Amino acid sequence: MKRILSFVVIVALIAAPLWTDAGGLRLMGEISSFMALAVLWNLLAGYADLVSVGRQAFVGIGAYTLFSCCIFLGLPPIAAIPLAMLASGAVALIFAPLLFRLDGA
Repeated sequence: MKRILSFVVIVALIAAPLWTDAGGLRLMGEISSFMALAVLWNLLAGYADLVSVGRQAFVGIGAYTLFSCCIFLGLPPIAAIPLAMLASGAVALIFAPLLFRLDGA
């Protein structure tokens, strides 16, 4: 029964552009993003007992780069995603040598 219900939900989400407007798609995207961040936080803080804001910083850097490329450069979001990934990676390359030298909490 769970498999059938999961299949129906997945098919409905795949067909969402056919039955909802742009506002509904945006809302579903935001809900999915918040759910992914909630699962990430639950895994880190809940199960692993690790509290780290580094992952949230990289998500923020990627999001700001994505929106900046879309708004100021006029790029479509799909084309701006690789640039956002590169921006987060560049920040990671800057801070990684410093942070990997730390010991203890």
